[in-house]
Amino acid sequence: MMSARSCAEFERQQFIEEVGSVGRLVIKEFETARLWMYPFNAWYTLHHPGASMRQSEIDASVVDAFLQIDVDDFVPPEYKTHNLRPFPV
Repeated sequence: MMSARSCAEFERQQFIEEVGSVGRLVIKEFETARLWMYPFNAWYTLHHPGASMRQSEIDASVVDAFLQIDVDDFVPPEYKTHNLRPFPV
């Protein structure tokens, strides 16, 4: 779990406002100690070919749609080897 200090720092920096909706995934990586950006990039490239990969241009609804899928399908196998629990949502 992310520390209160880290959480406060993300808020102080207005991280999501500065980075865009994809910033939610960065924070989620800190909260869960799991990959979220790599799976998102793989999913986004597959489902939005040719679309901009600039984080500031990715709409919040796209991140919301990604968070509804089984993210584990886009996690590289080497990150699954020691993790027998389902990927948290």
